[in-house]
Formats: sequence, C-alpha cells, structure tokens
Amino acid sequence: MADSAARAAAETIRRELAGLSTGATDPAYAPDRERFGSYSHQEIWDLVHEALDPAALGQASAAWQANADALAEAFQIFSDTANREFARWSGRAADAASRATREFILAGAAAHDVCRAVARLMELNCDAAQTIRGAIPAPLPYRPLDDPAAEAVYGGQRRMAHDSAAADVEADVRDTMTYVYAPTMPASGNHVPRFIPPPDGPRPAGDGGAAR
Repeated sequence: MADSAARAAAETIRRELAGLSTGATDPAYAPDRERFGSYSHQEIWDLVHEALDPAALGQASAAWQANADALAEAFQIFSDTANREFARWSGRAADAASRATREFILAGAAAHDVCRAVARLMELNCDAAQTIRGAIPAPLPYRPLDDPAAEAVYGGQRRMAHDSAAADVEADVRDTMTYVYAPTMPASGNHVPRFIPPPDGPRPAGDGGAAR
C-alpha cells in the first residue's frame, strides 16, 4: 500500500490543481498513463531520481510567476497612461479608443491569469515531485554475513527473509507510482490554461468624431 501521508498530500495537490482550470485549456499533455506493474523497485527509484526534478520545477514556477508579475506591471502602466490621455478626449473617437483600450487591458489581465495559474501548477508539481521522492525508499540489496561459514549456515534463511521484505517494499513502491504519481503529475497536464488568441481583426472605430 502506498504511503498514507504521501497519498493524503497528493490528494490535497490534486484538489488545488483541479481548481486552477477555469478558462480555456490546452489538450491533455499526457493522455496515456504509465503502468508500473512490471517495473522493479530499482527501475522506479532510478526513474524518479532522474526524471522528477523538484528544483527544475521550482525554477519553472518562478519563471512563470516573474512573467505574470511583469505582465501585470506593464499593463497597469499602460492602463494608467491611456486613461490619463483619453481623459482629454471626447466624442465617438474617445469612446472607441476607450473601448479598445479596455479590451486590450482585459486581454492582458487574461494573459496574466494564465501565467499565474501555470506558475502555481508548476509549484504544485514541485511539491508532488518532492512528495513522491520522499515516499520511495532506496532499494536495499542483500548483504551476506562477513563470515563465510556463518553465511553458509544462515544465508539461505536470511536471503529468503530479505527477498520477502523487498517484495513487499516493491509492491508499495509500485502503488505509490500508481496511486500517487500517475493521478497527480501526469494528470496535471490535462487542463493546462492556455492563452486566448487575439481577435481576427480590428473592430470598427466609429466615425472618428471630435478627438480633443
């Protein structure tokens, strides 16, 4: 059975991941789930420590958050500047400019929300990677007794006990990958927020009435 603390942590992560998807999303990035019934403990250990890199996931999260912050700042500056400028305008041109500006700012806000959601998604994947790594113990090979004579007498029984315990641990490790990893990290690619494409073309700007 997979570690209960790891399963509880993964369930918490999955609930938050599910709450991140509120708008348009990309197609699933990993629609097919791996099956771990034929993997040995050593193979799983190697894959987890080669492929799951919490530090890299944390760096990716920080990069997306930095992009979100930069977008928010840029669009706030643009909004403040545009509002000051259009406050001096009047007529239909002013209305059209204000409407276009609002739409542009809303698009910027949507892009910011996507960056922020992906940053959080990567942060949660970082947490999941750490949880999975922590739940999988290193394989322990059989170690014979230093005394060859004692090993000859007791080695058979000791090896049987070791192999039985190792089989139990291997089953737990497979369960961790099946019930903690598979429904958490690959599943996080099912509903990745996507950027909304811009309109096909500019909207009519009106008849260009008085500008200032």
